[in-house]
Amino acid sequence: MTTVIQDYIGPTHAIAGQPIAAVLKVFADGEFTAEALTVAVRDSAGGQLDFPSIANVQINQAGYRLTTAKQSFLPGIYTIFGAYQLNGVWRNLPSASMTISTP
Repeated sequence: MTTVIQDYIGPTHAIAGQPIAAVLKVFADGEFTAEALTVAVRDSAGGQLDFPSIANVQINQAGYRLTTAKQSFLPGIYTIFGAYQLNGVWRNLPSASMTISTP
C-alpha cells in the first residue's frame, strides 16, 4: 500500500470574516489517484466546515499542492487536516490547529 505524507497544511492563523484559502502539500512513496482530496476543518463542537474537495488527484513522489477555494470562519480555534478518499474510504492525515482571531 502506498504511504501518503503530508508536507504542509495551513493556514494556522487568520482573521474572522476574511475569506481564506487552505493549502495542503502531500506526496507519496508510490503513485496513485485519490478519488478526492480536501482540507477538513472541525470546530470545537466537532462540526464539519471542510473546504471544497477536488476529484481524481494524481499523488506521487513529486507531490501535489492543493490550494482550496476561499471561505471565512467565525473566531475560534479549529482543527484542520488533509484527507483523501481511496476506494471509497476517507483517510485522514495529521492535524494542526487553526486560530481565527477577531478583527
